[in-house]
Amino acid sequence: MEKLDAVPCHDFPRVVVEKPEDRDWLLTRMKETKWVLNEVVLKTISSDRKLADKVDKEGIPKDLYNELFSTLIGYGTPDWIAEGALRGAVTIIRQWRRTLRKGKRAKARTLRVYVKKEWYHPETGYLEFPGGPKFRVVGGNPKCKNYPIVSEWIMVVYNPNYDAFYLDIVREIPPKGRKLNTPLSYILKLALKRGYILGTDHNVPYTVVGNGRKELERRYPTLYTAINGLEPDRSSSVLCYGSSSKVCDTLEKLRDRYSRLYGALVELLAKYPGDKPRGVRRRIELIRRKMSVIDRQYTREIAKDIVNYAMALGSSMEGLPAVIVLEDLRGLSVRIKEDSDKPKAVKEKVSNMAYSKLDKQIIALAKLNGVPYVFVDPKGTSTTCPRCGAKLVEVGYRRLRCPVCGFEEDRDTIAIMNLVKRAKSLLSSSL
Repeated sequence: MEKLDAVPCHDFPRVVVEKPEDRDWLLTRMKETKWVLNEVVLKTISSDRKLADKVDKEGIPKDLYNELFSTLIGYGTPDWIAEGALRGAVTIIRQWRRTLRKGKRAKARTLRVYVKKEWYHPETGYLEFPGGPKFRVVGGNPKCKNYPIVSEWIMVVYNPNYDAFYLDIVREIPPKGRKLNTPLSYILKLALKRGYILGTDHNVPYTVVGNGRKELERRYPTLYTAINGLEPDRSSSVLCYGSSSKVCDTLEKLRDRYSRLYGALVELLAKYPGDKPRGVRRRIELIRRKMSVIDRQYTREIAKDIVNYAMALGSSMEGLPAVIVLEDLRGLSVRIKEDSDKPKAVKEKVSNMAYSKLDKQIIALAKLNGVPYVFVDPKGTSTTCPRCGAKLVEVGYRRLRCPVCGFEEDRDTIAIMNLVKRAKSLLSSSL
């Protein structure tokens, strides 16, 4: 049986405070932790952009860690609060770098305190602080409360809306075993034999998925389509146009936000060419950061829907998903840039396709859900007749016709049909 990735799960059991003096003690420790984070640790790290980037990627350097720890001990901070705050600061810096929050430096807004996981005893249901009170822990997420805790430190957070304390625990759920311990390679071979195949074709205006049947085809508009005001061909089944599904609504909102941010960025770059004031540089940096976050969210939503579609196109009775066929486009952008015959506009469009990011998300989710995938050679998939193999000729906008057998179809649908055909040939050749 092939190993799949484990799934993280958040557990939020409630911390019961029975005595007023225990509540005051815990709030005091939380306020102390917040002051330590904001006024010492986060202020030092986020004031230096290069240092913040380094902490984001590698964590707090050892020499800086020792310096900050000594400073906190000099202020009279307990050892466990200082150590927990330094470990938690890395997570806050990463969230600050990746989320849409505004602000010149990272800040801890929620009252919290970090505790070691050894102080929490799930078997007895109590949380014991060293030299402090003992709290009872109740409730939690029933789906993952019996699985092991991942991190060495967990958080106790305060929710002012309910005047209550909660534990924030990250647990790890092992991947579900497949039926009869079936290897993924066998699932791949069986799905190809049964004809459960979902081809994926990347284009500049949209990404097309399907199995060769026009009515089952789906098209996902790209961010390039959004920022340039283009619309996919409405003659086919285009996702997010006339559909009311949740994923389509999410994609529409993300595309609209990305378009507005892109327009604002273009205006700023045109208004302040060359050396820009510090405030303008800061605003441009925030806009680009927001665009990168939206780009990741948009790509993740598309990949999630493609994997779910592959599972739906298979056999639910056997638990057999469809094989996702991906184009082997490695090195495409480099080859296009080195090709002197290609015009500059074509090179810019290819660089904006972002096919690699989408493929990585699809592969990650496919592994997590036990969906097989294969790579095939994409050469000639959009210009070769899927019936007779002859060279197609263009007869309209993105429409091709075969001069031999007379077959005529949209070039993206043709590409999907050829990808499905090449995937089936893998059954007799490599498998």
